[in-house]
Amino acid sequence: DFAKAKQELHRAEQIGPVSYLYSAYGFYYLGLNNSTLAIRFFSKQLHQNPNDTDALEQRAELYKAAGYEWKAKNDYQHLVKVKSQPSPGHYVAIAELQEHLEGEGIFAALKTLDEGMARLGEIPHLQRKAISLELQVGRMEQAIQRHSSLAQALNHSPSWQVELADLQLKAGDVSSAKVNYEKALEVLKSARNTPANRDLVAHIKQVTTEFQI
Repeated sequence: DFAKAKQELHRAEQIGPVSYLYSAYGFYYLGLNNSTLAIRFFSKQLHQNPNDTDALEQRAELYKAAGYEWKAKNDYQHLVKVKSQPSPGHYVAIAELQEHLEGEGIFAALKTLDEGMARLGEIPHLQRKAISLELQVGRMEQAIQRHSSLAQALNHSPSWQVELADLQLKAGDVSSAKVNYEKALEVLKSARNTPANRDLVAHIKQVTTEFQI
């Protein structure tokens, strides 16, 4: 009930300085989908406390949604700097912004993702984003190396094996791709008959037939 929340905020104003309520007002207007006023109050909060991680995260997301990409990137970068345990998603958000910003680009985005993994560990979410960027610039060898590094995190799963084979095939390494398709298929023969596993088997058969491997 936003009307009730507004009343509570007004009551709180009678007790203490309005400056203590900047974030509360930010969240209030966020709930009303008034991004302009939400940004204004989160900015007031950050003016008095630049390291307020909740206000930083909310303003970054609002800036990103509004198309203020540089401002969003700067907020996210400050957020991961001051937050004791940032989310992998924060690093992906920075990378996605850098990817399209003039003066930044894909290699800046890759650097951000690698910084995230150096801090948080081998996170598949971060590494997969990095792989997609490597593929965009045609760096197949780096993409394969990155995917190979996920072997332990993904428990050498059939899906990991098939994705590796797909990358090797794109790189022209047909013999290595064939070996990994065969390894995945062998494991899938005794795996549970799930839709995901059936899709993997169908994919392997389609690719190996198409490329005659």
